[in-house]
Amino acid sequence: MPEGAGFVASTRYGHGAGVIYDAAAALHRRPDYHNFIEAKRPEVAGLLGEERARLYGSHMAHTIFPNCSFLYGTNVWKVWMPRGPHEIEVWTWTMVEKDMPPELKRTIQKETMRGFATAGTFETDDTDNFQSITDALRGRMAQQGSMDSTLGLQYDTRDEQMPGKIGDFLVSEIGVRGFYSFYKDVMEAGDWEALKARRVDDG
Repeated sequence: MPEGAGFVASTRYGHGAGVIYDAAAALHRRPDYHNFIEAKRPEVAGLLGEERARLYGSHMAHTIFPNCSFLYGTNVWKVWMPRGPHEIEVWTWTMVEKDMPPELKRTIQKETMRGFATAGTFETDDTDNFQSITDALRGRMAQQGSMDSTLGLQYDTRDEQMPGKIGDFLVSEIGVRGFYSFYKDVMEAGDWEALKARRVDDG
């Protein structure tokens, strides 16, 4: 795995990930949550190896193409459902581990609601940003332009232990590039075989 503070990645079929090492408990900042993760890391290492145990202790943001996202560490699971050209419905769940103590599960649920529910601190801020971007892109001048998603492009690389492309830098739009590149191929390919042929060099 890449060294440094973490990495971002994009796979052949439009999935994406962002990882900040050793930061799984960073948002909740609770000793009981941190202690739970640290106590379980050796078990994860025994089952899956040291590298995956490192991921287990990290904060991760993932999107499974086309419309499922989850934040591990923040413990949020989302499904994004378009309701028309300018509307989207988002369903959000809290994720907890089965063997967590009941009081820790409840605490994580409450903190997730405070951050990511309809009136949550983070969700309302994101909603305002999404709406502002949507409104701006309806303008005549915006319609004549193209989207620039080259942020972090110079850091794109490969890692022999991982599939797809790796951005060896935390600030990158590699996920955006991978998502929309695959979306374009899905829209243009005539069948599954044609789609797979388009993606042969991208994973």
